Amino acid sequence: MLQENIALNGVRNVSVFPMAVGARRETLRLFARGEAVQYTTIANQPSAGLIPSLEVQALTLEDVLETKCDFLKMDCEGCEFDVLFGTSPTILERIPRMCLEYHDGFTQFTHTDLISYLHRHGFRTRVTPNPVHPYLGFLYAHRL
Repeated sequence: MLQENIALNGVRNVSVFPMAVGARRETLRLFARGEAVQYTTIANQPSAGLIPSLEVQALTLEDVLETKCDFLKMDCEGCEFDVLFGTSPTILERIPRMCLEYHDGFTQFTHTDLISYLHRHGFRTRVTPNPVHPYLGFLYAHRL
């Protein structure tokens, strides 16, 4: 779908890689959540209709971030916990600002766990809950 959108819009400066970012280098199975644009590695989510979609190779944030990342945006349908908790403090230091959509109830962790983790690693945080879905919201973090 991404490749089709790139072609339809005549974009020439985007490369597509069938990969994911995870806590470690491994093969991950991505599951579709209702819509073809929502993929997750969390199979036991509280949403119905998860269908195994495809297997991809996962890289870590360390693999992806060779240098400083000015702004990290994440919307990874519940695996934000695995990715961030699996990222070394050295790599987190390369990220001055981030925004992520959190998904409470998809794993044993909640956004309050993310807040505590980010505070321990030098970030200040702000949360904007989703007014419709109480298990979703946005977490904004920036370095002190």
